[in-house]
Amino acid sequence: SFFDEEEQYLFEVKSYKLKNDYTLIIRPGIRKWNKGQEIYTKRYLIKNQTLIELPFEDNIQKFIGAKNYLFRYEGIDFKDYFCLTCFEGYDYYYLFNKITGKFEFKFRKTTVDINNEIIIFLDEKNDNDEMILYDLVTQKKYDLDNYITYGKYGSNTYWEDFKILKVTNSYYKVQFSGNYNEAGDVITQTFKVKK
Repeated sequence: SFFDEEEQYLFEVKSYKLKNDYTLIIRPGIRKWNKGQEIYTKRYLIKNQTLIELPFEDNIQKFIGAKNYLFRYEGIDFKDYFCLTCFEGYDYYYLFNKITGKFEFKFRKTTVDINNEIIIFLDEKNDNDEMILYDLVTQKKYDLDNYITYGKYGSNTYWEDFKILKVTNSYYKVQFSGNYNEAGDVITQTFKVKK
């Protein structure tokens, strides 16, 4: 373990118990080069004495708050998947498959329903950003923009304003509270997405 250059933040090896007997280890490191020092992390997934190193390199020069720019674990743990978080202008989640250790995709920090294994995320892959409900159990994706009326006074972080209210065998009940009226009051929309 080590401190940053102002000796403010301690970086240390961290171990987390995940569902289905997996262990996540995040190990910090430091590199010295001609212009200064970089900190980075190595991330490992362990089950039954098998160790998988997770992909992606992160690194940042040492400064106060640098830890936010490195991969960290914030408790988002599903049966066969889990997320790491990294700040890149926004907090992004990186979804990993526990069985293979492979990276699935990254998305802005949004709504995650761990009990029902659902992610609602902003899909930034195409020119028209779309809000997607992704069911990790069924591996199906649903475009939520078909159900939402975006108002004149919407939120700048509307992708965080979703909540899963109910999941049945035939639908998902979703609440969106990312719109506001002229007075600044929240306009809540509730809708059902058929499976």
